[in-house]
This record gives sequence, C-alpha cells and structure tokens, in this order.
Amino acid sequence: MKSTIIALFLCTISCYCLSAIKVKFQVSYLKFENTFALSASGDTDVGMDLLESWKNKVNDICGSKKAVVIINNGNPIIRNTRDSDTYSKVNGQWVRNKDKASVYGIVRCSAT
Repeated sequence: MKSTIIALFLCTISCYCLSAIKVKFQVSYLKFENTFALSASGDTDVGMDLLESWKNKVNDICGSKKAVVIINNGNPIIRNTRDSDTYSKVNGQWVRNKDKASVYGIVRCSAT
C-alpha cells in the first residue's frame, strides 16, 4: 500500500513537470487555403514532450475543421535536442551550438 502511494505521488509529480514545459510556437500561413506550417520548441531536450502541445495548437487553429498533416506520411516531424551545424565562440573557444527539441508539421484544415 505504501509503495502504491509513493508510485502515485511520483507519477503526479512527473505529469506536473511535463505539463509545466514552456512551449514557443511559430505559425506560418501558406499560400494554399487553410494550410499552415507549425513548429513548437520549448524547455526540453525530448521532442515527444512537445507533441501534445503541438497537437492542441493545431486543433485550436483548425477549430471544428479536420486537421490533416500533409508531410511525413501524415505525422509531424519530432526531433530531440541535437548538435547544430553552427558554432559560437565562448571564452575564446569554439563551441558547437545545439538545436533544441522541436515538433514541426505542415497542416491543412479541411471541412471533411
């Protein structure tokens, strides 16, 4: 019983931590009607942590219309934090930059 309570407590804390991620969205509306590109990034190194927020933003934008991802076989592109192709000089040393975790997709809002 005591171990069950501890497990529930830890689960609650981890769920709270995941939901507390600050997510930054970038929306670009494309020339095609009801089509947009949406990217999400945030304070995490794991792209899957951003997926739920990305899906919620897609649903907010499409409203009652059906959201269809039109790239990557119908799935958004999910990337974890990784080394970038760019470098910065820090304290006289060249250091490779990092690209933060992200979720990206091109979405069409359709009536059906």
